[in-house]
Amino acid sequence: MSEKIALFSPFFYPEIISTGKYNTYLVMALQRLGYSIDVVASYPLYPDWKPRKTSSSLENVNIFRGGLFPYPKAMVLRRFQLELGFMFHCIRYMLSKNRGDGDIIIPVFPPMLFFLAIFALLPTKANKIGIVHDVQGIMANVANSLMKSGLLAFIRYFEKKVFHKCDKLIFVSKSMAEKAITDYDLKPDKVVACYPFVNIDKSILTDDLAPLFPAEKKHIVYSGALGEKQNPFELLKLFQSFVQTRDDTICHIFSRGPLVDELKEINHVNTDRIRFHDLVPEKNLYELYLRSDIQIIPQKPGTSEGSIPSKLPNILASGVPTFLIGDSHSDLANLVKKSGIGYCAETWQSDILVTQLNAFLESSQQHNHNVRQNMVSDFVKDNFGIDQLIKMIVP
Repeated sequence: MSEKIALFSPFFYPEIISTGKYNTYLVMALQRLGYSIDVVASYPLYPDWKPRKTSSSLENVNIFRGGLFPYPKAMVLRRFQLELGFMFHCIRYMLSKNRGDGDIIIPVFPPMLFFLAIFALLPTKANKIGIVHDVQGIMANVANSLMKSGLLAFIRYFEKKVFHKCDKLIFVSKSMAEKAITDYDLKPDKVVACYPFVNIDKSILTDDLAPLFPAEKKHIVYSGALGEKQNPFELLKLFQSFVQTRDDTICHIFSRGPLVDELKEINHVNTDRIRFHDLVPEKNLYELYLRSDIQIIPQKPGTSEGSIPSKLPNILASGVPTFLIGDSHSDLANLVKKSGIGYCAETWQSDILVTQLNAFLESSQQHNHNVRQNMVSDFVKDNFGIDQLIKMIVP
């Protein structure tokens, strides 16, 4: 097969979580089908926003990296730097020799400005298929007053223009797709939804994390990137309140980044039973899930229609009881509830959450991880397969 695909996203291998991991597995699947693939990416920077120079590569994939400038601490400034820095990197790629000749162009959003900047340089006949992980106009609408004023209008204006430039848009949830159709006047026939896919290898079972998980305790775990949309300070308050209600639990946060550093600084309650850890290596991910009595998925109110965690399929496929704090009407909530091993809490009110989390912890002890994996196997297969995504890109 001689067709060429060019994928554009700052986030890529060897990043081990979130969009970077998603992009890596997508590219590997397309490469196995015989496509020639260029990936235009930043140097690894997520989730700590500290770019790291790397020569890491994937077989038969051409990776063009850029962006080693340090990122500021302020979230808004970080996002502006990401938008502008990646935009200029993509322009350089398109202007270089023999670039921009892809048969299929896959921009992954966000960021978004790069696509407007390079659109005129793309081959006219190329099929432009955008993959949308976060609808920024929704996320910004629930942010602070600064975002709600000038930046919200800016984001919505450019996001709409970007979406309309694509021949097809693949959103990672149905509620995101429906919201975008309404908010941005998109043609329904160019919009599809495809949930994130399972990308965990359950054949790799390590025993490296045992010291972090005393057998006599129950372990409530948050793992993954921790940003504003995860409502991190309210999550810490929940953990602080929860460990005061029972002595047999430890609450863990496996993450890193600027917000995690802030949480560490302000956590002065039950520090022996609220524990912070770095992200685990890919090889230890399945072990982490098997040692988790509950995995927490926190969502800031109003954001569930704007994003969906790409780790959700892996958590459910591993048979981990899943406690979602989020909007009950969202696609995310429906998935968690329909899985049969999850619960959706609709409030961030601490006393109510503690009661619900306690009850869910007790009820989830009826089955072990293996039994729950069998319970959800058909559900996971029907909803979280990468083959469904591939068919939307290269039918």
